[in-house]
Amino acid sequence: MEETKLLFIRLIYPSNYIDMCENILEKKEIEEKIIEIIKNTYNYEKYLKKIYNFFSTIIPLQDIEWLKKD
Repeated sequence: MEETKLLFIRLIYPSNYIDMCENILEKKEIEEKIIEIIKNTYNYEKYLKKIYNFFSTIIPLQDIEWLKKD
């Protein structure tokens, strides 16, 4: 149960995105790299909603308004 919650947290806060932002701020990477990620934000959000709805049928999850069923 706790492992599922940890997995979900990692999906909501992907470390690769955070690392990339940090590297861009430190001028270690160019900004264009993050544009592809931003372009896919809508699809990723849909993916997270599906996972959230599935996990919430298995384990109790805190309400996350923007991930609730449409």
